[in-house]
Amino acid sequence: MRFNMPMAVAKAPGEARCLWRRLFMEALETPVPSAENISHALYSVATLSGAPLVCVVDALVDLGLRANLEAMPKPWLAVMKGRVLDLEERAVLSWGQASLAASWGWMPPPAPRFSLPPEICAETDPFGADLLSIFGTELGAAPQFGYTPAALRLALLRTALGMGRPLAEVVSLLVSRGMVLPPEALPAPCRETLRVMATHPLVEEQVASWQVSQQVMAEIIPLRRAQK
Repeated sequence: MRFNMPMAVAKAPGEARCLWRRLFMEALETPVPSAENISHALYSVATLSGAPLVCVVDALVDLGLRANLEAMPKPWLAVMKGRVLDLEERAVLSWGQASLAASWGWMPPPAPRFSLPPEICAETDPFGADLLSIFGTELGAAPQFGYTPAALRLALLRTALGMGRPLAEVVSLLVSRGMVLPPEALPAPCRETLRVMATHPLVEEQVASWQVSQQVMAEIIPLRRAQK
């Protein structure tokens, strides 16, 4: 797992994640920090903010922080291991936490269910904020029972067409900013392009989850037909 910076989110009253991310970034010595530097930076955030270490790491992981096992604080690793071993707790892990644990081989990749990322800071990432705004406009208000894969696919296609960019590029840009998409929302050629071309850690982990999800469905469908 390559290192990935946590995303900058919009400031909101009582929102501590902005502070934690800023303190974390300030504690890093280089753009590609060592495992020791990442670990020390996380401890520093908890110490300077007065927040529990586990809460700090959970939040930054949910914002896209990715790193090797050796870079994460041991107290948090102990908590994560307990969550993974407890099947009830594993089932309620956030997408980010479950994906990171899966990248270390602790559990299978989580099932991808559509979710929008937190509101991106327009000052830090104006392009990302505009991109999500365009996609949100194309997607429209959430229906009572959630978006169907067909509705997601149409919104993605309209966004790519409106921007004049390839669909796979637009999907990669959205996923790298924290969006989670089910494989059914993407045409097969787009998924294959991302499988071959993906370089961003968040995109790579989502491609892995799509492959596992499709493999599971390929095994379930023949079983259902055999039971009829």
